[in-house]
Amino acid sequence: ALKLFEAATREAEQESLHDSQETIIVNKLGELRCHAALDNSDVVLKECKALWKRIDTLKKKDEAESESLPQSKMRQNQSLKFEKWITEADILGSKAAWILSEWKDLEEYVSRGNIGSKEGEDVDDVTSYFEAVMHIKEDDFELAQKKIDRARENVLGILSSMLGDFSYSRADKCLVTVQQLSELEEIITHKKKVANLTLAGVAGRDESKAEEKASLEMLKSKWNKRMEWVPQEPELWRQMLTLRSLVLKPTDDLDAWIKYEKMCRRSGQLALCSSALKRLGVEDLMKQLDRGAGDWSGEGGAGGRGKRSSIERQSSIEVDRTSLL
Repeated sequence: ALKLFEAATREAEQESLHDSQETIIVNKLGELRCHAALDNSDVVLKECKALWKRIDTLKKKDEAESESLPQSKMRQNQSLKFEKWITEADILGSKAAWILSEWKDLEEYVSRGNIGSKEGEDVDDVTSYFEAVMHIKEDDFELAQKKIDRARENVLGILSSMLGDFSYSRADKCLVTVQQLSELEEIITHKKKVANLTLAGVAGRDESKAEEKASLEMLKSKWNKRMEWVPQEPELWRQMLTLRSLVLKPTDDLDAWIKYEKMCRRSGQLALCSSALKRLGVEDLMKQLDRGAGDWSGEGGAGGRGKRSSIERQSSIEVDRTSLL
C-alpha cells in the first residue's frame, strides 16, 4: 500500500477541495501515518502542527455551536471524536520530534497531556516514556527513573491483559518495549558514570575519554547481542535505534544501522532504506537510490558495476560491498 502512497496523496489533494473539514482531518491523519511509516519525520512534524490547529479550531467552533443544546449521546460522541484526533496528532508529532531530536517540540506535545490517554502496546504511546527521555537528556536521572517505572507498570498491565487473548505480534511489541525501558536505565547508568568523572575533575583527560569510550563499547556489545532476538521488522528496529541516539550517533553504531538498512531493502521498503543511508552520511548512495531501484538490481554489466564502485569509493563509510548491494 505504501508504494501507491504518492499517487494516492495527489488524488487526495484534488478531492480535498470538495471535502468537509472532518473528512480533510481524517484523510490528513491517514496521510501522516503513511509519512511516519516511511520515516518522513520532518514532514510529519511540520504537518502535525498545522493539523493540530485545524482540529482545535474546528473543536472550538463545534463547542460554541452546540453550547446551547442539551447534553446528548451524539454530542458526547462528537467530543470523543475530537479528542481521538488530537491524541493521534500529538502521538504522531511527538514521535517525529523524538526521532529528529527536536526537544522543544517534544516537550510541547508532552505538556499537553494528550498522548498518555491512548491505550496501546507501544511504549512510546505513553507520556511517561517521553518524559523519561527528556529527563535523561537534561541529566535529571531521578525523575527519569520514576517515569521509566511508571511506563513499565503500563507494559505489565498490557502483558496481563494478553493472558486470555495471546497474540505473537503484540507479544513481540511488548518484549521490545521491555527492552527499551531496560536500555533507558542502562543509558542512565552510563551518563551517571560520565557525570561522576566530571565531578571527580578528570573530565577531558585521556583516561576519562578512554573510560567513557569503553562504557559505550560495552553498551553497544550488550545491545547488539539483544538485537539478535528482536523480530526482523523495520519499525521495531527503528524504535530501538532511535533510543540509542541518546548516547550514540548512527555513524558510531554502524553495524546495527547497516543491518537495519539491509532489512528495509530486503522487505522492499526503499524509502526507509534511503532514510537510513542518509543518517549514515551516504549522500551519493541516497541520491542513486532516489533515481530508482533498477541501478541496484545487479543488472547492467560492467557499466553498472563501475557505477556502484564509484559511489562506494565516494562514500565516507567503509563497508563491505555485500553489506549494501
